[in-house]
Amino acid sequence: MKRYVCFLGALLLLLSLLCLPVAGETIPDEVVFDRAELLNDAEICAVKEAVFDAWEASDCAFYVATHKVSAYSATRYKYTGEDFLREHGLSSKHDIVVLIVTLDQGVYYYDYYTYGKAYSRISQKEVDYILDHDDVYDNIKGGNLPVGISSAMSLSAKAYEGRVGVSYVIIVTVSLIIALIIGIIACVSVNASYKMKKKSVDYPLDKFAKLNLTGQSDVFTGSFVTKRVIQTNSGSRGGGSSHGGGGGHRGGR
Repeated sequence: MKRYVCFLGALLLLLSLLCLPVAGETIPDEVVFDRAELLNDAEICAVKEAVFDAWEASDCAFYVATHKVSAYSATRYKYTGEDFLREHGLSSKHDIVVLIVTLDQGVYYYDYYTYGKAYSRISQKEVDYILDHDDVYDNIKGGNLPVGISSAMSLSAKAYEGRVGVSYVIIVTVSLIIALIIGIIACVSVNASYKMKKKSVDYPLDKFAKLNLTGQSDVFTGSFVTKRVIQTNSGSRGGGSSHGGGGGHRGGR
């Protein structure tokens, strides 16, 4: 009996140890892949910390990669999310967010990829909000990559767990309230103008004025047509990025 109790206690202890989370098991050490060497050691550490925070704030995996386009080498023009998954043995079925920053002829571009649940949990509206956010767009385009990338990771974690930006419900509600106020003001103004007492002007036109139409003619002097080209855009900042594509691509700048 005593041996049975000891065996049962040891078994329960072993099961409890197996159920405990192991540090570093869920989040890999390598989450930032600076292939293009755009970041120094301190900047890589700062970006890693932001990626770890985003990973811990959700049950989604986050990765960052860099790429450089060179006109004097055989470097591929595009480095996509599918390339990243293939290089690191990851599956598109897993919940993953990948941000790829590309340097092309001195200009920084960045592309956003989502896979697994991240594709549905982060809506396209939220993706555009993240890509166009001042902390992301201004910093990455301005060369301050650590701050821009870190902001993108933080916003992505919030989008995955909840929502970022202003929801359509709030926009519609506020718009209806404003429209209602304007409508009420317009109705009150029209109603008040009809109720105003206006003194009528009595002037005997027949007695003091006469009009005799003696002739009528129409003169056509010519015509001209003016053409104007109106350019449109997609509504995003910077016109998008041509360095992304493939499965999971949600947009770029």
